[in-house]
Amino acid sequence: MINFAARSAALVLLGAFTACSSGSFEGKLVDGLTGQPAADVTLLARADGGDLTCQVREGKTDANGVFKLENTCSGAKYTLTPSDKNLLLVGAPAIEGGTAAAGQVEMKIWRANEGDGVYILQGTSLKPVSTYADIKKATLLGSQQEVRYPSTKPSKEETWNLVGPGEHLVLVGKRASSELQLIPAIENPEIKFNPEVEGDKFFTLGANWVYFGVEAKSETDYKVVETTIDAAKVVAVAEGERAVKYIAADAVPKGKYFLAGPGDRRAYVVRFGDAAPAAPAEGAAPAEGAAPAEGAAK
Repeated sequence: MINFAARSAALVLLGAFTACSSGSFEGKLVDGLTGQPAADVTLLARADGGDLTCQVREGKTDANGVFKLENTCSGAKYTLTPSDKNLLLVGAPAIEGGTAAAGQVEMKIWRANEGDGVYILQGTSLKPVSTYADIKKATLLGSQQEVRYPSTKPSKEETWNLVGPGEHLVLVGKRASSELQLIPAIENPEIKFNPEVEGDKFFTLGANWVYFGVEAKSETDYKVVETTIDAAKVVAVAEGERAVKYIAADAVPKGKYFLAGPGDRRAYVVRFGDAAPAAPAEGAAPAEGAAPAEGAAK
C-alpha cells in the first residue's frame, strides 16, 4: 500500500530544497572610513516571508572582505544585516532569492554602537565618552554676551578625552550627530559677569577658568572664537533610524574643546592632537577646581 502522507511530505521537502538550491549572492565588505577589506564579519540575510526553510541565510567575510550566500529561495527577497549590532551596513541591496550571483557587490560597513552617545574610534574599538560637568551660564559685565562654562574646571590633562592621530570622534544618534557642537575651550583670566536679573544681585569674579568659545583680554574685553572644521574630514552616515558622524583627529586645529548642544545641561570635554607629555615625577598634580566664586554686587 502506498503511503500518500509520507509521499506528500517528501514532495514538499523536495520542493523546498529545489526552491532554495540555485540562488546565491556574493559581496565584498570594506571599512567605510579606511576603504580596507572588513574581515571576519558575519552577515545575515533574512527573507521577507515564505517557507521556514528559506528564512535566514548566513555568510562570513574572509581576509579580503568577500562573502557568499548560498541556497536562497525563489520568490523571496532578503535583507542583509550584520550579526553584530554595533556595525552599520549602509546601502545594502535587496537580494532576490533563487537567482545566481551576477558579480560581486561591494558595500561599506561602519563601526557605530547601537546605543546613542559619544565615542572615540581607536583602530576597530569604540571607547565610550561620558559627560564631564554641568554647564553654567552668565553674561559678561556691560554686555549681552552670554558665556558658558563648566561647573568644575578640567585642570588635569587626562581629564580631556584624547582624539589622537588616526582616530575619530564618533557621534552616534540623530540628535548627537546633528546637534552636538565642538566649541573651543579657552582659559581666561578673571572675568566679571552682569548681576542676575532675578533674585539677589551679584557678579561672579572667577580666577583663571575655562569658557566656551570666549577669549577675554581683560575683565570685560572679549572676543568670540568659533571652531574651524575641515568638512572634507567629517563623514556623516545614516541608515533607517540610525545616524552617525565621524570627525577625524585632524579635522580641527589641535587643542581642547567642549562638546555640547545649544540647550544641553552637561558637556563633554575632548582634546584633539598628540598624547599629553608624562606628568613630572615630583610635585602634586593640580586638582580639579570648583566653579568661580560668587560675590556681592558693586
